[in-house]
Amino acid sequence: MLWKLRLPLLALVLLLGLPALAQAGPPRSAIFFYPWYSNMRHDGGFTHWTQGGHLPPLDVASQFYPARGAYSSADPKVLVAQMREIAWTGVDEVVSSWWGKGSREDARLPAVIKAAKRFHLKVGVQLEPYADRSVASVGTDDGQTPNTQLVAFEFDDCELQFEVRGLITGGESSIAYDGSNFIGNLFYGSEGWMSIDLNGYQIYRGEDRKMAEQMKYTEPIEWDTTPHIQNFLKAVRSRNHKDLTCDIEEGHLSAALVHMANISYRTGRKLHFDPKAERFVNDDEANSYITRKYRPPFVVPENV
Repeated sequence: MLWKLRLPLLALVLLLGLPALAQAGPPRSAIFFYPWYSNMRHDGGFTHWTQGGHLPPLDVASQFYPARGAYSSADPKVLVAQMREIAWTGVDEVVSSWWGKGSREDARLPAVIKAAKRFHLKVGVQLEPYADRSVASVGTDDGQTPNTQLVAFEFDDCELQFEVRGLITGGESSIAYDGSNFIGNLFYGSEGWMSIDLNGYQIYRGEDRKMAEQMKYTEPIEWDTTPHIQNFLKAVRSRNHKDLTCDIEEGHLSAALVHMANISYRTGRKLHFDPKAERFVNDDEANSYITRKYRPPFVVPENV
């Protein structure tokens, strides 16, 4: 009699525990998902159910026969049902197999995302070893910014050109390649030009390009971030922005230029920016990239 009572009690404990599991927070959990199955009814033919010489619909390439039979991953009703079941288990992200642009999995990815959103599931992709896959092709297929880019900023009294080379390259002017990633700036004026990098700066004047001035860097260690961190912590402790060696607005302006370049690339057109409003002029799409939809409580207020 005692054993008979324990069984219902155990079942009750498990049932009470399921909602807690489904609503649990971090750590996150993900599930791998193949959207590549096709069947005769929905797609006009079977794919992937036939691997290994199997003959669907009753004989399929699986150790277990699906309760839905040889289904199609392109069937919206099937996708909704699958996402509902995934969400019920407490999994909160679906990682979908992806075989490059133009593939069956690529064509079905929007439907997977749509079905997943109904149940508040996030979606990621697994980059599979599709034909001719390379670092360059992945950047083209899935990248949001190019690895090599040239942008021009037009101001009232000058022009700024910014170039990023993500491929093998040499130096530029007196900025020499040192065997690693390197960064430099060239300033051109009516009477000469200046180059500046980690090693210092040089100023050249006139048509004969005579060096008028130069300076070598004096910091003991290149790329040493310790002084920056120490200065930042000092300002945090004092709660006084004037303790910063460089005001945070300088960093904001520099980062804004990079973001504007990427926004122009993603929209595919020349943009006009209002510096006072910090908005693009008459361009809702470009303005949508200025910020993001934050996940509470991690929200940056409009006025800081």
